[in-house]
Amino acid sequence: MEQLVTKLHATWRRINQLTDRLYVDTGASTPNLRSMLSSLERLSGESITVTIGDPKGEGWSREIRIKIEDDREAEAPLETGAWE
Repeated sequence: MEQLVTKLHATWRRINQLTDRLYVDTGASTPNLRSMLSSLERLSGESITVTIGDPKGEGWSREIRIKIEDDREAEAPLETGAWE
């Protein structure tokens, strides 16, 4: 389970980096790029929602929501000394 979570976090970080880079490099200049970025946003956001089973919800299905928090973002910035 620990390895699975580690792989999920690494993949999530990679998708975030690629999404940011794609947006910066292209500026979402075409409708296709905007559509792709909005699709990637579902995977790169803080909360990932996955439906298991029947996607229409008619049969057996469950929705799993995973919230990913990167502890590096929560760290306080390094303090720098005053220059005299």
